[in-house]
Amino acid sequence: MNTIHLIESRKGNLYLFSYRGRSLSFVHPKMSHIIRQMFKDEYKTGKSRKYYERKVAYLKKHGLFNNETFEHKIVKFDRSQVRDSLIHVGQIIFEVTNSCNLKCKYCCFNDLYEESSLINKQGKLGFETAKKLLDYLMELWGDTLCSKEVDIAFYGGEPLLNYSFIKKVLNYTEHLKSDRLCFTYSMTTNGLLLDKYLDDLVNKNFKILVSLDGDFDASVYRVGEDGRDLYDKIINNLDLYKNKYPLHFERNVDFNVVIHRKNDIQSVFSFIKKKYGKTPRFSPLSTRNVKESQKETFKTMYRKMPDDLIEGKDLDAITENLHPYTSGFMEMVKFANALLDIQYQTYNDLFVNTGLNDIVYTPSGTCWPFSRKFFLSTNGDILACEKISHRNVLGNVDNNSVNIDYINIADIYNEKIYSSFSDCKKCYRLPYCPVCFFDSLLGDRSCLAFEDENKFTENLKRKIDYLELNPIQVNEILKIKVQ
Repeated sequence: MNTIHLIESRKGNLYLFSYRGRSLSFVHPKMSHIIRQMFKDEYKTGKSRKYYERKVAYLKKHGLFNNETFEHKIVKFDRSQVRDSLIHVGQIIFEVTNSCNLKCKYCCFNDLYEESSLINKQGKLGFETAKKLLDYLMELWGDTLCSKEVDIAFYGGEPLLNYSFIKKVLNYTEHLKSDRLCFTYSMTTNGLLLDKYLDDLVNKNFKILVSLDGDFDASVYRVGEDGRDLYDKIINNLDLYKNKYPLHFERNVDFNVVIHRKNDIQSVFSFIKKKYGKTPRFSPLSTRNVKESQKETFKTMYRKMPDDLIEGKDLDAITENLHPYTSGFMEMVKFANALLDIQYQTYNDLFVNTGLNDIVYTPSGTCWPFSRKFFLSTNGDILACEKISHRNVLGNVDNNSVNIDYINIADIYNEKIYSSFSDCKKCYRLPYCPVCFFDSLLGDRSCLAFEDENKFTENLKRKIDYLELNPIQVNEILKIKVQ
C-alpha cells in the first residue's frame, strides 16, 4: 500500500492526500506542476530555485512526500482490552420488550427476516436481570471510575409497552448516581404511547428518537397489529408533545425515517422539517438475512438510498441543512474521522495510538467489544450492540449471576478476525470500513467493501468533488463524531 496520493478534482484542482500522515492538502496551482514532475521523477533541483520550488523542496525534506509502502496493523484482542472497553462503555441498551403495538411490514421482528425466528415476540426484560447487570458494572467500575456519564437506552419492540420496567430502572439508577457518575436516558419509540407517559419522559429529560416515515401516504407500511391505520394517533401525540413542551421537543426529539418504495428523501425531509422543524435521519431497509421465501416481497418494498445524494447533485433541492445521516454525508464524516487527523473517536484510540504509524485496527468496521455499547436482550443475552444478530451472544445474565468471560469474548473476536478478514491489511478502506463481521461472515467470498489503490483513489476523487460542490458542509463534516 502506498502512502501518498495525488488527486485532481473535477474542477481541475490538485490535492495531495497522505494516508499515514492523515492529511488532505490543497496544492497551490503554482506548485502543481512542480509536484507532478517530482512524482514522475522528472523534477531536477537547481541552485536558482524560485519561491515555490524552494517550498516544495522544504516540504519534501521534512517528509511530506515520503511515499513509503505499508500494511495495516491488526489488533489481537486479549482479556484486558475487553475489560477496559467495558469499564469505559458509554451506553447500556436494555431491550425492554419484543412486543409492539405496530406491525410494520418491513420490521426485523416480522416474517421478512430470518431473525424473526430467534425472537420471542412476547418477551419482556425483567427488572432483576437489569439490576444484576447494573450492580456488576458498578463493581467493575469501582475505583477506576473517573467522572463518567452513561446513557441508559430503552429499546424494543415498543419500549413503552413495558413502562413498569423503565420506571424501576430510572428509580434504581437515580440511587446509583454519585459525584463521579451520572446517567442520561434515551429511547426509540413509534410514538403511540407518548401521550400516556409524556410528563415522566420530559421530567427525566429523555432523548427521544421517533420512528416516522413521513406523511400519511408514506406511512402505509406502518400499521397496527390488526392492520388498522394508526397514523393520526401518532401525529396527535407528536403535536401534543410539541405544544405542551416546546423547548424539550426542540432540544430532545429526533426522527428516524426508513426509506422504502412508498416514500422518498426529498418529500419526507420537507414534511418533517415543515411540521416539526426537524431534520430527520434516514435509514435504508436492511438487506441482511432476508428469508429466501420473502425476497420477492422485499424487492417490492426496497428502495436504495439514492446515489445523487452521495454525489451532491440534489442537495440544493433538499436545502443545505440535509441531515448527515444520509449515505453521502455520512460517508464523508466517517472518512474525515478515520483518515484526517482531527479528533479521537473513542477512549480506545487514546489507549492504542502511540503515534500515526502505530494505529491498530479491528479488521472490517467492527467496533471493539463494548467500546461503544452494551446490549442486554429480553432473555438476558449479552450482545455488542442492538444492530447485530441475536445469534452472536457474548454472555448472559441469568437468575444467579452475570456471565461475561473476557477471554472467551477475545477469542470469539480473534477467531472471526483471522478466519474471514485476511485481506484487511491491504485494504485502503479499513479505517472507515462499513462491514461488521458479526453480520458478514464471508467464507470463501471476497469482501464487497474491499478497496485496492485504484478504487481508493477513484473514491477519494469522488469525495473531493463532493466537498467542492458543497463547501458549506465542510465544517459540519469535520465537527461530527461518528456514533
